[in-house]
Amino acid sequence: MKIRITAEQLQELMPEQQERLRELWKPQIGDVYFYHLKDDNSYDSISVVNYEYSYGFNNCLPLLDIGQMIELLVEQKAFVHFTIWDSKSETKGIDYHKTAIIDGIDEDCSNAQYESEEIVDALWQVVKQVI
Repeated sequence: MKIRITAEQLQELMPEQQERLRELWKPQIGDVYFYHLKDDNSYDSISVVNYEYSYGFNNCLPLLDIGQMIELLVEQKAFVHFTIWDSKSETKGIDYHKTAIIDGIDEDCSNAQYESEEIVDALWQVVKQVI
């Protein structure tokens, strides 16, 4: 089971979304992040926050885990209600289909659904819409 987004997924964000993610991220000890070192907008250094300080993360983007994404969605009031569920069919011990689905109702009572093979990837689809 995948528990956090990848550096490649961070590359999916537009520059404005990257900046918004930096604004929303409150670095905590144990957070995993990528540090921007190159001029071509690529991130080539991975690190873990190992002490508390409130500056120095200007060129960093967090590799959000499942819990961090749920917290972000709750804090941003992205959905009034959402459900995470795992659809799995099994026959004789063999998995034939596995899909993580985020089903949500936003403030306008519109229904939205995001799905992927991994819960973290379905959550990332939602987070990209919110930021």
